[in-house]
Amino acid sequence: MQKFQTRIAFVEALRWSPNADFHHLNLAQNIIVQRDTRAFVMTPEGQREIRTGDWLIKDSAGAFRPMSDEMFRQKYEPMKLPSPAV
Repeated sequence: MQKFQTRIAFVEALRWSPNADFHHLNLAQNIIVQRDTRAFVMTPEGQREIRTGDWLIKDSAGAFRPMSDEMFRQKYEPMKLPSPAV
């Protein structure tokens, strides 16, 4: 039997907060806020709820998907950027 591993993937992500201003992204038109505590994002699969502390992940097609903080931390870690030359 062959062994497989997950591919290393780099994603862009931001942490959702109801008070954050996301209008500078092409994301604002995809977010629907209902009342003060609930928000939804339109994904290719339909409308998905975003909770405070969830991450919005931008996939390779440019679509955003919500992911819980717990799952995000299990799957991703910050990229280590090269130090600037001195």
